[in-house]
Amino acid sequence: MNLIIRSLQFPQDLDILLQLTVKTFQFPNKPAWSVPENLAEILRPQVRAFKTIYPLWRFLTRSDAAQRQALGGFLAEADGHPVGVANVLRFRQSPHYEIGNVGVLPEYRRQGIARRLMIACLEHATTLGGTCAFLDVIAENTAAVTLYKNMGFQVIDRSLELSHPAPVPMPNARRLPSPYRSVAFGFGDGHYWAQLAAQLGKSDNVADYQYLPNIRRIAPFYFSLAGLHFWGRAVTNEQGIVRAVISLLFQNGTTTATLGILDEALLPFVLRWITDVAARRAPEASLTLSIRHSALPQEVLSAHAENAGFWIDFTYLRMAYTLPYQENCVQSKKMVCAQQHHSEV
Repeated sequence: MNLIIRSLQFPQDLDILLQLTVKTFQFPNKPAWSVPENLAEILRPQVRAFKTIYPLWRFLTRSDAAQRQALGGFLAEADGHPVGVANVLRFRQSPHYEIGNVGVLPEYRRQGIARRLMIACLEHATTLGGTCAFLDVIAENTAAVTLYKNMGFQVIDRSLELSHPAPVPMPNARRLPSPYRSVAFGFGDGHYWAQLAAQLGKSDNVADYQYLPNIRRIAPFYFSLAGLHFWGRAVTNEQGIVRAVISLLFQNGTTTATLGILDEALLPFVLRWITDVAARRAPEASLTLSIRHSALPQEVLSAHAENAGFWIDFTYLRMAYTLPYQENCVQSKKMVCAQQHHSEV
């Protein structure tokens, strides 16, 4: 087999990337891990929208190397055919990089392709001056977890992935218990997420949680073209300190929610609120929820989620690697970047 790892070319490789994302994330023995087979149709409006705004993106980032570096990835080709893919993206305005969608076609697995894609991503982030690389992986995916640990990644956090089969409007769902109050925020505003992360001892740098300025400028055009809609709320206590952050993204028949929460007293109310907003704004859409950062034990989160009608799908591990990348060097030192980072909104 003649294997080549090459950089993804945007926007011309977007269709290949979309097709591979569906094909490489199919797990016949673990169907719960597989992405929906209609994912390509769900995401196609976003691909078209990105192709439309890409010339504007290039124009706005022509003099800003940091923003041009925000988007990247690699394609594995075996004998001229695409067989694997990985994305590496700059995380907000920080020197951190996200590695995602690392996938290899089932018939080409266990041949070292995923490792070579990972090496390419880590070398890329190192070359661009990155200080940390992060990824998320299903906790039960032992093959992937073992690969990442052998490469030097360490587990720094967990997130619970949930779904709701039939969200329905819930009367009085927006009534929070006293003395909690809610504040609206927009897409790309990382202020409230930074406050929550600071209380978890992870970061207090707002820039780490905000998209780059030009991304925020063109986001409304992209959202309009792609048919995306965003809804966000922060919940504060009587001292005005953020205790929960909720965001929902509505797109082409699906609703994706993200929750960070610190107070158990808030949890049942917030879960009702998420369900209500999802049902009212997208009544025919499926609902998935990620509880990414919480000071609450996972068994507490699971119990409240099940009481609110959610199914528990699986747990993600958040893993981190301190750059620069050194091949064949497994890092055992405590990772400074683990204290400086919060997963994206």
